[in-house]
Amino acid sequence: MQREKRKHPRIEVVCPVTIMTAEVDIDGEIENISAGGAYIRCRMLLYDNDIFVMGVWDLGGEPLWIGAEVVWTNI
Repeated sequence: MQREKRKHPRIEVVCPVTIMTAEVDIDGEIENISAGGAYIRCRMLLYDNDIFVMGVWDLGGEPLWIGAEVVWTNI
C-alpha cells in the first residue's frame, strides 16, 4: 500500500463547479477537496499554471467565486 504524501488530507465530495477562463466557461465537478487544493473533473483540458475563477455551488443555490491555478493535470 502506498503512503499518502499530501500535506492536507482530502475529503471526498460531489460538488458542481463552473470554471471561467479568459477563453471559455467549463462545467465540471469537484471530486475531492482539502485545505491545499481540489481535484476537479471536467471535459476540457486545462494546462499547468492556467489561472481561472471558479464558481462552486452550495446547497442554497448561490455560487462561491474562488480564484485558482492549475498545478497538475492527469491527461
